[in-house]
Amino acid sequence: MGIKVENLTVKIKNRVILNNLNFEIPTGTFSVFVGENGSGKTTTIKSILGLQQSKYTNVTLMGKNARDYRAREQVAYMPDDQEFLAISPRTWLIEQNAYYGISKTEVNKRIDVLAKKLNFPEKELNSKLNKLSAGLKKLILIINVFVSERELIIMDEPTEFLDPIMRNNFFKVAAEYQKRGTTFFVSTHNLDEIEKYANHLTVIKDAKIAFSGYWNNSTTSMRRRYELFYKTGDMNYFTKTISLTNEQRYRKLLKNNHINEKEFEMLMKDINARKEAKKTFVLVEENQDK
Repeated sequence: MGIKVENLTVKIKNRVILNNLNFEIPTGTFSVFVGENGSGKTTTIKSILGLQQSKYTNVTLMGKNARDYRAREQVAYMPDDQEFLAISPRTWLIEQNAYYGISKTEVNKRIDVLAKKLNFPEKELNSKLNKLSAGLKKLILIINVFVSERELIIMDEPTEFLDPIMRNNFFKVAAEYQKRGTTFFVSTHNLDEIEKYANHLTVIKDAKIAFSGYWNNSTTSMRRRYELFYKTGDMNYFTKTISLTNEQRYRKLLKNNHINEKEFEMLMKDINARKEAKKTFVLVEENQDK
């Protein structure tokens, strides 16, 4: 198991931030961690890494107790933000990966390969890290976890501040690492993009885990399932097949005030558009057969 969390609780000044969380992240998955702003995603990540004071029965990373230094040696962590000193990105990356015992020569070699794949400007590798744009700083944090080549990569909002090309390059490299067997646990708000790569989902709501498991992505997007869940509270939306052309389901949501008239009209337009597209496809096929 990549990550296993049992009975994780965090209280700050008598306020419950995390309430008895239990979830598992299978080895080799690209698992996304989603929830509203302030729902506790970052606190959860920091807690399982020992960076946040918390109480729990058990937390394991790649099968080892999270309190064991050998567990941390298998993990690369990317925070959502970090303050940088006035040193070069290359120097910072070398220093960071010395922790894992990777030689300066090997780190430089990996930096050059990754900088090219992620389209990071070569000249900026020797500039002042604290002077870089928000997008380039984020890329350096991404390069750092990839350079380490750990079995488990935990990332907090990795695509924030990245432009479309940067995001596309990030996902391509992440896919390469996943094919090698790397496990990803990634918090994000960008469901439309990440669902192309994710095969496992964990949802946090009201300080508790609402859902954690493999999700059925055969028909409806992850974003739509997530929206329906937050409107209805029905976590089955993450596991069952939902027909996008199920007019009765949308009418039921409208009746129960889970969606408004405008949303219903938009959904019905989508249904009709799909019907027309299907008719056109059939006509084209019939004409080709003649």
